[in-house]
Order: sequence, then C-alpha cells, then structure tokens
Amino acid sequence: MKILVATGQTQGQRPGDFAWVDEGEIAALPTQCDNVGGSCGCDRSFAGTVSHRATTTAMVVERDLDEDEYRGLLVKAYRASGWTLAEIGERRLVEDLIDVALAHPAGTVLEKRGPRIQPRHNSPVADA
Repeated sequence: MKILVATGQTQGQRPGDFAWVDEGEIAALPTQCDNVGGSCGCDRSFAGTVSHRATTTAMVVERDLDEDEYRGLLVKAYRASGWTLAEIGERRLVEDLIDVALAHPAGTVLEKRGPRIQPRHNSPVADA
C-alpha cells in the first residue's frame, strides 16, 4: 500500500525546513499545539513513528503492508509518544494518512502547511 515516509529530498527549499527523522522512517501526522504558526513547527511537520522526531518533508512510497499492519504501526507509535487514542482520534488520523498517500503517485514529496498537505514544488513526481 502507499504510505508516507520521511525524506530529505527538497529539504532546504523553504526557510525553516528541518529533518530530524531518519530517511525512510514511516511518517505520521503529529499532534499539534495551540501555537499555530509558531516556532515549534508542529503545524508544518510530519512525525517519525520510531524516532518521534519531526521533518518538514515526506514522500509517498509503496510498502509491503496491509491496512491492519499500517494501522497497528501508527497506533503503537502514538501510544509510545504518550498520546491516548481518544486524544489523537486514531481512526481519523490513520484514514487521513491513507487518503493523502492514495491521492498522490509514489515518489511525490509532500509538505504540510497548517491543515493542508500538498506536493512540494520541485518534487520529482509532482512537477513531472
């Protein structure tokens, strides 16, 4: 299935880009603080499911996972980072991630701008 993973491709394209996640780590939507537009960056980042660190770019890739395995990985990651399922709305977050990945071809680099997730300019696939 298509999922999102951390990528360094197109990093540095925007001021304030950061990538503290290992290349290829499964990326999730982070919980978001009330400081939208603030210096923490949670409104413009993806979260690594293993490192629990953040990156401003993610890539759509094909992985040999089924939806139940993917859901399990995400739930485990959110629990490990200290969030309860009620706080994060597990079902909606997982469905949102699946929908985002399905909406773009594999190889597309994405960025998060507030609530909007979009292809990044100069993404190898988005501009093809």
